[in-house]
Amino acid sequence: MLKNNDRSEPVKSLAEARAEFIARGKSISEWARENGFSANLVFDILGGRKKCLRGQSHQIAVRLGIKQGIADEITNWLLNRRKNEARLGMTNASNQHVAMKGRKGEITMNP
Repeated sequence: MLKNNDRSEPVKSLAEARAEFIARGKSISEWARENGFSANLVFDILGGRKKCLRGQSHQIAVRLGIKQGIADEITNWLLNRRKNEARLGMTNASNQHVAMKGRKGEITMNP
C-alpha cells in the first residue's frame, strides 16, 4: 500500500483499497497522517469523488495502488514546500522575490 505502483503490479479497485485498511487494522485517517496527506482528500478518493489526475490526489492514488504511476519523493517535497509556504503566508513569484507579512507590515526580499 505504501510503495509506488508500477506497470508490473495490478491496479486495485476502490473497494479493494478500502478492504486493505480493514485487513491491516489501520484507519484511513491514520494512514493519511503517516503519509502527510489530508484525510478528507483520501476519503474523497476512496469514495470515488476525485479523479486523481495530478498533484496530491495523484500521489495518494498511486500510493494506495488504485492508479498506475510514480509517486516520487521530489513531487512530495514540492507539495510539502508549497503547503508550508501557504501556511506561513509566503508567496514565490518566478523565484525573483519572496513576500512575507511580518508584524510591521509587508517585507519583500530580493535575492
